[in-house]
Amino acid sequence: MPINVKFFATFRDLLGLKELELEVGPEETLKLIDLLERLFQKFGEEFRNKILENGNIRPQVNIMINGRNIKFLDEINSPLKDSDIVAIFPPVAGG
Repeated sequence: MPINVKFFATFRDLLGLKELELEVGPEETLKLIDLLERLFQKFGEEFRNKILENGNIRPQVNIMINGRNIKFLDEINSPLKDSDIVAIFPPVAGG
């Protein structure tokens, strides 16, 4: 089961890639937090600290699953399925 993860702006610069495809076993139930933990293991503490604060996704970080903000889904416990696209956006500032 492939899940495509896309990184934007400063996350793209930090990780050195635009997207990553992760394979998940067919019998494996995966939630967003599980996917994030795999990414943290792969990319390290700096990436973890930019995404999480006290175990929760930082309010300024936006994560979407198939174009829907996880704030309108089940947040960090949102389930993932085959061919989902997860987009991770860093904080945005401007005026």
